[in-house]
Amino acid sequence: MKKKATILGNFKNPVVLISVLDWGLGHATRCIPIIKELKNRGYSVIIGASGAPLFLLKNEFPDLEFIIMNGYNLRYPANQRFFISRISVQLPKILLRKYQEKRQIQNFLKSRKIDLIISDNRPGVYHKSVYSVYITHQIQVKTGNKFIDKIASQIHQSVIKKFDECWVPDEEENGLSGALSHIKVEGIQQRFIGPLSRMEIHPSSIEYDYCIILSGPEPQRTILEAKILSQIHTLNGRIIFIRGLPEETQLPDVPENISITNHLPAELINKTLNTSKTIISRCGYSTVMDLVKLKKSGILIPTPGQAEQEYIGEVLSYKKYFLVKSQDEFSLSGAVKEYEENIYHPVIMNFNLFKQAIDDVVRKIPHEGN
Repeated sequence: MKKKATILGNFKNPVVLISVLDWGLGHATRCIPIIKELKNRGYSVIIGASGAPLFLLKNEFPDLEFIIMNGYNLRYPANQRFFISRISVQLPKILLRKYQEKRQIQNFLKSRKIDLIISDNRPGVYHKSVYSVYITHQIQVKTGNKFIDKIASQIHQSVIKKFDECWVPDEEENGLSGALSHIKVEGIQQRFIGPLSRMEIHPSSIEYDYCIILSGPEPQRTILEAKILSQIHTLNGRIIFIRGLPEETQLPDVPENISITNHLPAELINKTLNTSKTIISRCGYSTVMDLVKLKKSGILIPTPGQAEQEYIGEVLSYKKYFLVKSQDEFSLSGAVKEYEENIYHPVIMNFNLFKQAIDDVVRKIPHEGN
């Protein structure tokens, strides 16, 4: 469905549909700087989302238009040995959602004019008549099984080829995603747009010794939370625990030295991370980009069974950017001790490259008057 990328001159007021995947909050949070930039330019922005990402983005952009796009609602197994089989069983649902996305976009365009589509890992959100961009850091898929890796990568790459461009949120040299995106595939118009993060550095005094922030799919988020809560009494100092549950209203009981919350809006998360000495979190790619943006290091715990996070953990650990520990045998006090006895230094990266990508793609949008 490739459209000729003809430069058509200035286009001041395009209508942009940006849609994000519902696997955790990372796809939504990393699109926030793109949405803000589009808004700042005066472009009309429509957001397609569901579930927790929809809730988060509505709080961040209450003035924007939203359309509900059904989520994939995948469930990860409690035991990582069953990861591949559990995901395989859900393949029919994945294919159905992709088909539904495609039909929804087709129907939406019958009544609305869209000039540009930006899809963060939503494979069905594109249209042959609209310039369409796909965002991913996984051109090459990792599942933990080399044979399945090859098949899954080919399937994902066939999806990406249906889009006019593929934006990779990483730098081309010395990046964070390693072999996941630093490969060339014929038929994919790949562009490294630099890492994406909604965070901003604000020099502040330290308020918290530890900031524990969880995210990602269930049931592994809850499993890690239970493990940390059972050991959190072993830490001294002031602790803030952000559970990553924006729609939850109840809170567990914790010791007096711990502040616990289900969710914080971007501004407060930004402030909290800036004022925290040591960060403990998942190894999700968006979380990693946030911490690098803030020049923070810390302890990362990959989601069991998510080979992508485990691989990124290996890359970051090898480069001494972060301490990475597995969830299965995770010891909170042991990890903190190891982290404090070693030196870790996040890399300095350019978080403004995506603005040039927006400039370039807007000039490629076919429109009246040219």
